[in-house]
Amino acid sequence: MTILYIEDDYEYHNMVDFMLEPLKVKTLHAYSVQEGIDMLKSNKVSFILSDINMEGMDGLSFLAAIKRDKVLSRIPIVIVTGDPSSEKARFANEQGAVGFLSKPFTQNELAYLVKTFAVLGDIYSTLDASEEILMRKKQKLMMSLAKNSLERDFEKAITSYIGGLNEIFDFDAISFYQRTPSGEFSLLKEGGTVNFPMEARVVRGHQTPSLTRLYDEKTEVFSNDALNIPDHHIRNWAHKYNLTSEIILPFLNLDDKDFLLGAGTNRKTVQLDGFFWGFRNAIFSTGESDIIKRLSVQANPILSHLSNSTLKKKLF
Repeated sequence: MTILYIEDDYEYHNMVDFMLEPLKVKTLHAYSVQEGIDMLKSNKVSFILSDINMEGMDGLSFLAAIKRDKVLSRIPIVIVTGDPSSEKARFANEQGAVGFLSKPFTQNELAYLVKTFAVLGDIYSTLDASEEILMRKKQKLMMSLAKNSLERDFEKAITSYIGGLNEIFDFDAISFYQRTPSGEFSLLKEGGTVNFPMEARVVRGHQTPSLTRLYDEKTEVFSNDALNIPDHHIRNWAHKYNLTSEIILPFLNLDDKDFLLGAGTNRKTVQLDGFFWGFRNAIFSTGESDIIKRLSVQANPILSHLSNSTLKKKLF
């Protein structure tokens, strides 16, 4: 993972190097905005960390310019400021900054920031130019998740994820279920235009073939045969609203080690804390299924890390 740090104070550069050394992160150091722009033209970075007050072109002007660049606008930018409540910080948020890091920051705060963006990787590498609209929607979703993570807002992150999936893939019904102490899964948040049936608001791990596969393999599950689900309550509901297809995305409990491993995690060894369940009246193509799976692989570590944070708010 490579980050670009733009800051005119040499001491902060030394401090960032020291703080990030345990994470083995490559840091490109720029001591002015122009130097940072030059580095971006010849280097691929996962995200940019930029101070807001610098001589010459400052962080706000840099942010405004980057967000108008067809290629560089895709890179998430975190602004470093001594006062995140200031007018400049508000303007930075309006210009597209995904978050703020307040001076002076701690090693834990910087590490959390890096881990959040580490799991995103290159969110555009899997899409070609002919999928520009889909790419931008995917960008919007992942940046929303990153921003919610930096704000330590788990509830908002769940809402953003459901809303983003719905916007990209046009679900008629999509919900988030969380494991209860009894081992069942309870519906906590839903989106779309169709509400889940009352009989499906608390489900067991093996209630349908798709749920059985999710529970046993802890993997993303796709089906274009929702009209033939054995559970008669869900089947009747699917027929009523012509819901031909379903997806189930696992919400896995990942520790810090698994957080950085991402897709390399051995899923059968981790706990299933919940899942996202979506239905729509249009079949899924293999290409769509692959894209959703990649989104799930990228989003799960962010959501899990956020839910395990000691600063997590009580959900709903």
